[in-house]
Amino acid sequence: MSMLGKKHSEESKEKIRESEKRTKQGSKVYTCLVCHKIFIKNKYRNSKCCSLECSNLLRIGKPTWNKGKKYPQISGSKHYAWKGGITPLHFKIRGMIENRQWIKSVLERYCYTCQKCGRQGSYLIAHHIKPFSLIFNKFLQEYNQFSPIEDKETLIRLAINYKPFWDIDNGIAYCWDCHKNLPKKLQTIELMF
Repeated sequence: MSMLGKKHSEESKEKIRESEKRTKQGSKVYTCLVCHKIFIKNKYRNSKCCSLECSNLLRIGKPTWNKGKKYPQISGSKHYAWKGGITPLHFKIRGMIENRQWIKSVLERYCYTCQKCGRQGSYLIAHHIKPFSLIFNKFLQEYNQFSPIEDKETLIRLAINYKPFWDIDNGIAYCWDCHKNLPKKLQTIELMF
């Protein structure tokens, strides 16, 4: 209800002054969502609303439904979205600790500076000069006796010692904007060195 163009009565002015005093003393004034009456909630005690029914509807002072409940760790084959370990091999290789170390060493080599615009301190990406997909395909050709689907664990172990994956000279540091604006043709031209 709007008070636009109306004046408060003396009684309502007194209630407003009283509620302001209480809020300054550490209490808060609320309006009941059910019956629209004003009630005060002190920080030291939970005051009830105008009636017991309203306070039950508002659930004042009651804990949330999940407070203190512990849930079991659902992961791997127990998770509802498990599809039998079908993560592609190239995602597994990119998620290895060695790949994180390669990224860190490439960024350290270029002193955390974008090699295109010279920006420092921004979000940097370690970009492969020779694309990762070509290195990955060459890796699969070299170890073609193993199936990328059935012998995934063996190929992951072999990838740890495969030098072209972790060659620091094949990396360059770009900031997010420069990497995003990098044309696809430039990436293919860089292959023909």
